[in-house]
Amino acid sequence: SFTVTVTDNEEPIIVDLPNNITIGSDSASCDAVVTWVVPTATDNCSLDSLRSNYNSGDVFPLGTTTVSYTAFDANMNTTNASFTITVIDTTKPVIICSNNIAQCDSIVSFAAPTVSDNCTGLSVIRADLTNLYSGDIFPVGVTTLVYQVTDGSNNQATCSFDVEVYEPTIANAGPDLITRDIEPIQLQSTATNAVEINWTPFFSLNDAKAEKPLANPHVTTVYKMEVISADGCTDSDEVEVSVTVVEELDVTTLFSPNGDGRNDTWVVNKPDLVKGCQLVIFNRNGTEVYSTNDYHNEWDATINGNLLPEGTYYYVFDCSDGRTMTGPITVLRERR
Repeated sequence: SFTVTVTDNEEPIIVDLPNNITIGSDSASCDAVVTWVVPTATDNCSLDSLRSNYNSGDVFPLGTTTVSYTAFDANMNTTNASFTITVIDTTKPVIICSNNIAQCDSIVSFAAPTVSDNCTGLSVIRADLTNLYSGDIFPVGVTTLVYQVTDGSNNQATCSFDVEVYEPTIANAGPDLITRDIEPIQLQSTATNAVEINWTPFFSLNDAKAEKPLANPHVTTVYKMEVISADGCTDSDEVEVSVTVVEELDVTTLFSPNGDGRNDTWVVNKPDLVKGCQLVIFNRNGTEVYSTNDYHNEWDATINGNLLPEGTYYYVFDCSDGRTMTGPITVLRERR
């Protein structure tokens, strides 16, 4: 007799193995859920099992992963087969810049852009050539700032915003001045790129909105000049007008009332010094030709509307506080 032993040395066969798979990561995460059609296995005898290290529908990380299948038959013959799954990041990062900035101040401050991505490893750089950063002094006009973000897979995104610095307005109140309380003085002020000018205090100025107003303060006064540009920018400056108070009466001793608009009335330097005093003007014969209790430089050498002759006249101020002031006045009617 003899024995016949039949052994199974034939390996099982794996069929319909997927090709290598390349897929982009999910937009909200740095991995991907990957599905495929699961292969099958056959054997000449009896198949035991088909096993794999991953299942269809598993989550795969960024990069390349090998999926392996092993088929076992009943006699423990095995066959191995594999394919790769490559997950790549194709999602661009997100970068959000500040809003556009427009202001008068040349020193500009702004927040860094905010960035986000489905993966990690972000880097942010400036993509413009201005070399200007938050807190720097920016030039007048519009400057565009550009930021760029790059993720670990070299996906890139950019954002930009404009910084506009308005043309400045400049207030120059001029040098400090000295005058007397009876002498108005013009301020030597200038305004640059201004559409509106305001002076304070305004009560002793002839025009509180003029660039160079006439000032007539009775005490030393500091004036503040404020200017506004068309863009709403502001600036201010101050000037001091020192005032010497006149305390002694001074009068014109000669005047020429000929109607030419110059030197046509008899002038006292400061009418307030003789306010309430009785003024009487006499001719050389002692006849009264003019009188008033409130003189304000209005006598034009007439009486009842008639011209008085040229010659010498005399004035007398008689004040209730006991002061008396007298002197001559010469009337000379020059030919026009």
